[in-house]
Amino acid sequence: MSIVPITEEQRKQLIEDISYDDAQMQSKIQQVKEWMKKQPHLPQLPDEMSEKIIFTILLGTKMSTERTKYKLDTFYAMRHQFPEIFLNIDPTLKDVRDSVDKIRYFPLSEMTDDGNIVIVLSFNPDKSRKCTTKDIKALFKRTVALNDIWFQRGELFRGQYVLFDTSGLSASHLTELPWLFMRKFAAFGQEALPLRIKGIFIVNCPTFFDIILNVFKPILKDKMKKRIQIFHNYGDLYKYIPQRILPADYGGDGLTVEESSRAWQKTIESVRESVIEEGKRMTDESKRPSDSVNDCGQIFGVNGTFIKLNID
Repeated sequence: MSIVPITEEQRKQLIEDISYDDAQMQSKIQQVKEWMKKQPHLPQLPDEMSEKIIFTILLGTKMSTERTKYKLDTFYAMRHQFPEIFLNIDPTLKDVRDSVDKIRYFPLSEMTDDGNIVIVLSFNPDKSRKCTTKDIKALFKRTVALNDIWFQRGELFRGQYVLFDTSGLSASHLTELPWLFMRKFAAFGQEALPLRIKGIFIVNCPTFFDIILNVFKPILKDKMKKRIQIFHNYGDLYKYIPQRILPADYGGDGLTVEESSRAWQKTIESVRESVIEEGKRMTDESKRPSDSVNDCGQIFGVNGTFIKLNID
């Protein structure tokens, strides 16, 4: 599976949105590459891989070299918080494969007209496929693997919409799921990944969903909170996402969420070796320069400090 490349019209909108320029992009990639080579605590990546990762992060930071350096450092530093994910990330493991039909997670094959990727996160409403803590942690492995694929492909896109289908959540999940772990991973996504979330659209919302939102709101930036919308019918989605590119489950012409989830799992498994190798890459904090401190504790709401990196 793959995402259809950006069109010329979508590219024009991207240029207007972040002032994208090919020559400037190449110059900034080289600046960040040189900076990375001078950081003894960062993993040293093959040139082509580092260029694609830097490219994707620059897109997500609106071409800011300083924010890109920060996210790169945070991206590899925060991995220490999730050894059970990154050091056990093989996409062919049974727990990962078993989670695919319980929690469907994948991008649509086409971008929206304005050049945004659409990520679908759907909990299976079939009670016999109810998700558990094990499935949530397996989902995060798939999320990381999918991000690695995007980094390695270095594709142009403007931002992301998230379509969150909560029809499979039940009241019992309020006490059964690992909310603290999920908050930590949400913090990782917000701080370390080059995400430009343009909107989070929640459909099939249960009556108790406000309780779940309140769990995550303390770690969400105000801008992110304002982009959360609850839709009571699929027609509201079509204002942002063309109906034709949506899964059949939401009135679109695409594959069903179950078919897409399985197809993307095959894609992730096809790059198994590179996903496993990338998961091993973390900062070596024993080599971190004394003027560069990155303690992720405060982000996670526990004891610790998060001191701004000294970036040159």
